[in-house]
Amino acid sequence: SLVIPNVEILSCYKQIIIEYFNTYKSAVNRDELYKALLAGDAEGFADIITELLKKSISYYDNAEQFYHGLIAGLLANNIYYKMVSNRETGTGRSDLILYQQDSAENAVILEFKVCRGNEKADDAAKRALKQIDERDYAAEAREQGYRNIIKYGIAFKDKVCFAVTG
Repeated sequence: SLVIPNVEILSCYKQIIIEYFNTYKSAVNRDELYKALLAGDAEGFADIITELLKKSISYYDNAEQFYHGLIAGLLANNIYYKMVSNRETGTGRSDLILYQQDSAENAVILEFKVCRGNEKADDAAKRALKQIDERDYAAEAREQGYRNIIKYGIAFKDKVCFAVTG
């Protein structure tokens, strides 16, 4: 197990990690990312994320939690949207939900999958989208009065992102 020996080293690690994420966060035009999400532009969203993945991650960074954290970090701290992560809703736990401030606007549900073995990225994305419906992840958004709910199944295979909407 990893142990950080003292407060000074901890401070150093925190600074390095923050700088790392800020570098890649600034490499993505977050306005374009949100624009694609709200327009239902799955291909545009996937293209932006794929370009970031090609520039920033190791081929070995392939756990679903890694991708979840990366996307959550990119979408965080936006004054126009509230983001909830791993929220129990319906009969399961959704990966990410974005709520625009006014329920007359949009709620966006994102479910992530990493391709299994030789699974095709579009199949994994469809599996994620199916899970949103089967487990009724839109329940909380509907209860809050949201009528326009955009659902994304997002799959990752190595350094490529693939997304479908439904």
